[in-house]
Amino acid sequence: MIYEDFSNSNIALNLKKKFKENFYSGWGKGNNINEARYNAEKAYQKNKETNSEIVYLVSSNSELILSEIDDKKKKSIEIIDKLKKLNITKQNSGKLIELFKSNEKVSCAILANHLNISERTANRLLLKLEENHLAISELIKINRGRPKKIYQFSF
Repeated sequence: MIYEDFSNSNIALNLKKKFKENFYSGWGKGNNINEARYNAEKAYQKNKETNSEIVYLVSSNSELILSEIDDKKKKSIEIIDKLKKLNITKQNSGKLIELFKSNEKVSCAILANHLNISERTANRLLLKLEENHLAISELIKINRGRPKKIYQFSF
């Protein structure tokens, strides 16, 4: 156990060097040992969900990132948090981030194919993203039939 000054500790770095792979860790702070353990578990889960090597400190009233990360990883983590609040799976979140980074416009059919889901489910997902201001839609007129609705992500 480390009681103070854990932000200057190199434990995570040393363990990562030893195991030579991703190392997930979480730090917890609390008024007693049980609260600290509970908060450490929450920090560990958050680190594991983001699939990154970020060290979180969770206390009773706040979350703090202890290790430095670059802006790209930070943006991806923010997007994952937004999508998680909408009950979008981690796997689908990653694929949506890929589409967002490619700046590609998608239809329901394209998204359904990319996520390996039905078009109806893709349509519900796109509507949910649009309602939460995470996607913008536009109608494209075609020669026959209904206009096509195309979405662009705005995470």
